[in-house]
Amino acid sequence: MIARKRASYIDGGHVKKIAGGTILVLLMIVVIALLVVVSRNRDSCFTVLHGGQMSSDTNIVISAAIDESGDVEKGGGGKDRAVAARSVPPFRTKEKDMRGTVRSLVAVPLVVCAVVTGQMAQSAEAGKAKAEPMITIGAPVAKVAVLDPSLARETEAAIYKALDWLVANQHADGSWSDTNYPALTALPLWAFARSNHPKKKEVTDKAVKFILSCVQSDGGIYRKLEGRPGGGLSNYNTATCMTALHSTGREEFVPIVQKARKFIASSQYMGDDAYRGGLGYDASSKRNYTDLMNSLFGFEAMRLTDSVEEQKGKAEKKTDLDWDAARKFIERLQNDENSDKANAGGFPYRPDESKAGTITNEAGKVIFRSYGSMTYAGLLSLVYCKVDRNDPRVRSAFDWSVKNWSLEENPGMGPQGLYFFYYVLTKSLGAYGEDVLQSGDKPAVHWRAEVVKRVLGLQKTEDGKVYWVNSMGRFMESDKVLCTAYCLLTLETAAAQ
Repeated sequence: MIARKRASYIDGGHVKKIAGGTILVLLMIVVIALLVVVSRNRDSCFTVLHGGQMSSDTNIVISAAIDESGDVEKGGGGKDRAVAARSVPPFRTKEKDMRGTVRSLVAVPLVVCAVVTGQMAQSAEAGKAKAEPMITIGAPVAKVAVLDPSLARETEAAIYKALDWLVANQHADGSWSDTNYPALTALPLWAFARSNHPKKKEVTDKAVKFILSCVQSDGGIYRKLEGRPGGGLSNYNTATCMTALHSTGREEFVPIVQKARKFIASSQYMGDDAYRGGLGYDASSKRNYTDLMNSLFGFEAMRLTDSVEEQKGKAEKKTDLDWDAARKFIERLQNDENSDKANAGGFPYRPDESKAGTITNEAGKVIFRSYGSMTYAGLLSLVYCKVDRNDPRVRSAFDWSVKNWSLEENPGMGPQGLYFFYYVLTKSLGAYGEDVLQSGDKPAVHWRAEVVKRVLGLQKTEDGKVYWVNSMGRFMESDKVLCTAYCLLTLETAAAQ
């Protein structure tokens, strides 16, 4: 059951920039014209504005609006009346003519100001969307208060202290954690790119320099590791790094991101089996393998960076995934109503494995169990595949997440992968467009505030700074940098207006 809708993701298309300087010049011309008229007809103007009195201490409140017929409405001095400009007779007195003139001249600057303000706001939003375009499946609705002021201040303080911790733990070469995996540098970079930390430029410049050192001739962004299944996790690292570079909004990274997109697109597995349409760790291994987590990172990277395709020449071929194949992969992976009641709508890790294990349903069929982080990953993947929010696949994934709501654990997995769970939950529900979750007669859940409180409650301190780490180290969550980056991105997303 849906209690409230929220559209928090912006459509991937670009809003055209408005020539703000030109509009401001026009506004100045109108204001100067007003001043000229007022100076030439001082007495009449003051008579109009002060209701017939030349008082200098009169409080003036003027509101003007032009309706579709060209009429001007004015309210002031406790009286409201409409003046139809086209009905003014030619024998009006100079004072009456001036009254209409002044009203029009007051109205025009107000209207122009409104246009300028609106267009500049659109330009600002377009600038943000250009760096990190999002998509929506929720209908636009009025924004609501996300966090109460006290919790918002606590969140801001925690974010600042966690960024301080990352500053203190950044390596001299700009990396964090294990340098074999540049994604462990890209995730903190992404968190800094979304912040206003005073050392943002210094830290991001160093991180960018390291990531650029990992760019390969094939367009991927990874380190080559021999003798390891999945190699250097080239798909995961490339997808994460290209998204982080793009989030900085710096134009010099466009060619690098364009080449990385080609790498990811070429890594989409297109064999004739259940893995078709997804992404695995490393396409160069040539093995028949894809999973939901790698697919999600690839899908997200391609959606969030698709604006760079607009900067290619007309003769240059655009790069993208086969989104129809991607959607079908997600559809095959999802547990349907024929699985069993507990798992229907949710997602396992891949077509032939669930990290949460298996069960055998009443019909004797083995079911790969649904669990929290992968179900949110599946829901978010459906969003990136542009499946409508009212589609049964989307609805059933959302319903599973509401029915199995918990922040005490990664449902079905306990503490394993807990911080990735918070990270993907926040992005998924934000993309879906719901701020309040309701299941039957259970109390409504304001998930943004609840996620923030839970994450803040798990923070650890070190020399006045803040970090996170999972005592259950599976899925690399014994790494403080990884968990701290997940939590920063979670808090930044959950608290976003």
